[in-house]
Amino acid sequence: MTNYQAGINNLLDRCIRIKPQQRLLIIGEPERTGYYEDGICELVAKQAQGNKTDVTVIKPSMVSGPEDIDPSVSQAIGQADHTLFLSRLGDQMRFSEVHGTGSKTICYTLDQELLGTEFATVPWDLFKQIHDRLLARITDAQSYRITCPLGTQLTGQVRANAEQPADTAVTEFTVKPFPVLIYPPLQCTELNGQLVLDRYLASTSVKDIDNNHLKLERPVIAQIEQSRIVDFEGDANTVASVKTQYHRVGELAGGDPFVVNSWHTGIYPKTFYSRPIDDDVQRWSDLAFGNPRYTHFHTCGDNPGNIATAMFDATISFDNQVFWEAGRFVFLDQPEQQELLAQYPDHPDAFRMRWDIGI
Repeated sequence: MTNYQAGINNLLDRCIRIKPQQRLLIIGEPERTGYYEDGICELVAKQAQGNKTDVTVIKPSMVSGPEDIDPSVSQAIGQADHTLFLSRLGDQMRFSEVHGTGSKTICYTLDQELLGTEFATVPWDLFKQIHDRLLARITDAQSYRITCPLGTQLTGQVRANAEQPADTAVTEFTVKPFPVLIYPPLQCTELNGQLVLDRYLASTSVKDIDNNHLKLERPVIAQIEQSRIVDFEGDANTVASVKTQYHRVGELAGGDPFVVNSWHTGIYPKTFYSRPIDDDVQRWSDLAFGNPRYTHFHTCGDNPGNIATAMFDATISFDNQVFWEAGRFVFLDQPEQQELLAQYPDHPDAFRMRWDIGI
């Protein structure tokens, strides 16, 4: 078995958990988009068919958002036992109600190279358990603090009050990720302080908006009061560009352009990115966000927002307990997580971190 076949088995068997004779719908992108590698749908389909799965592959045109999905695509999803997105459509739908009772999975293995690395071959269920344990700890906390080397200083509340149900603190995904790169975004409640915007403003990948990223020549400080940006500070030209981007995207998307909706940080240490970032900033952002070095806020417009900020190597604590330290996911160092790792003796390095995300 080749490494990429092991990655596909991890996807089909451990994540999707597909059974023989079930119907698998694979949704890809039109050829030569340059985002997902051409042929990757067929690679997965061939292996699924070898396991006696009924596979259909479709490659619909790209859409501007989840509300513009072709009815024939919605119908196909509704008829499948499992839908696998090898397409940005999965990201666009990750907060939306999706059709049918079958499972929905978005696969972040953008090419065969990724399918053949530990990014895809570390058992999916290992990090699903890590995800569930982390989320339980986060939603049980009262408050948090975020700092970064460039000067970010933020505090916030997990919930507005103790009576609020824990599950309302996050916006749940409706599409399952492979691998488990991140936990659902934590809603910003009483978020105050300063957030340093670094390197790029990208898209949250829900809506396809022209010129959806902005390269920052210098970091910019966003002053935040009660989960809203009230001012920008820094180099005058860069600040002017940032303000223009927020006003433009806010006008196109609707809602308050300066609201800060939610945030989350990567939890998957095997995430890496090997291409030059400037070749496709959005492609980089849509993958590298799974690395623990990368924290991003969803801002600008109605929830879940339309501009994603970037922060690197943050230290993040909940109720004064550090879960990320200088970009490293130290939650994995806790004895109970180490005991869980010991249950996967074929993957002793599953928690070892990759730092190469292109920055």
